[in-house]
Amino acid sequence: MLLRHDLMEMICSDEKDLIMEHYIRAVRLRLKFPGVSLPWIPPEKLWIPGCHVVAHAYAQVFGAKAVDGEHAYFKGREVSETGQTCIDLSTYAHSWNILEINDNLSLILDIYPDIGCPMMPVLLKNPHPAYWVPTDELFKRQIVKTLKESEQFPIEVRVVAEAFQKIGSVGS
Repeated sequence: MLLRHDLMEMICSDEKDLIMEHYIRAVRLRLKFPGVSLPWIPPEKLWIPGCHVVAHAYAQVFGAKAVDGEHAYFKGREVSETGQTCIDLSTYAHSWNILEINDNLSLILDIYPDIGCPMMPVLLKNPHPAYWVPTDELFKRQIVKTLKESEQFPIEVRVVAEAFQKIGSVGS
C-alpha cells in the first residue's frame, strides 16, 4: 500500500488517482534519469543533479510546490557505560515537493531522497518530523542561499525540467 489506511480514507478516488500519477511519474523519473549533460561538464562524466535541482525542476514541469529546508536522519546510536541509549540524529539541507491533495491533506513527495535513503521516491503526510522548514526568516534565507548559491542553479533546473518533459507523462 502506498499510503497508510487512515490516510487513504481521507481522500476520494480522483485524489487517489492524482497521488498515483505523481508517484508513478516520480518512479519513472528515478528510473530514466540521469541522462542529461551540462555545458561545463565533460560529456564522458555523468552528472547527477542534487535534490534541490530535482525538486525545483519537478515543480516547474508538474506544478507540485518545491520546498527548501532540512531533512533529519538517524545517524546511529550508542549505549553508554551507564546503559543509556544515545540516539545520534543529523540534518542536511534538502529540497522536496508538496502535493496539495485537499483541504485536509497535503503530502511530501521526495523524489530524490539523499544520504542513506531509499532509491525509490518517498511519499509521506505533510508535515513530517524528518522534513523541517525553519520559521525564522534569517535561518530560512541562509538555507535557501546554501541551496541556490551556485550561478548554475537556474541553468541546472532548466536542463532537468526539459529532461523531465521529455520523459513524459505517466501514460507514455
